[in-house]
Parts: sequence; C-alpha cells; structure tokens
Amino acid sequence: MATAIGIDLIVCMAAGFGIGKLFQRWFSPHPLWVVLGIMIGFFAGIISAYLLAKSQLEDKS
Repeated sequence: MATAIGIDLIVCMAAGFGIGKLFQRWFSPHPLWVVLGIMIGFFAGIISAYLLAKSQLEDKS
C-alpha cells in the first residue's frame, strides 16, 4: 500500500506540474504558475492517498 500511495502522490504532482506549465504558457511566463500547480498536485495527492488508505482499511474490516 505504501508504494501505491507514493506513486499516486508522484502522479498527482506531475499532473499539477503539467497544468502549471500549461497555465504559464496561457497567462504569463511567471514561474508562480508552476509552483502553484505542484502545490495543488501535492494536496490532491494527499487527499487521494487518504481516500486510498481509507478504502483499504474498510476492506479489511
């Protein structure tokens, strides 16, 4: 389960990086868009990891 959570977090952060780069191209060349995208991806990964762990623990009960 720890591997799945790590992979999930990396995928969410990579998606956030991609979205940040896309916003950077659309709106302004400021690097804040990339940082913001990575942070949003990180928080999305934490939420996703929590939901994954919760579903795994419920299945064992």
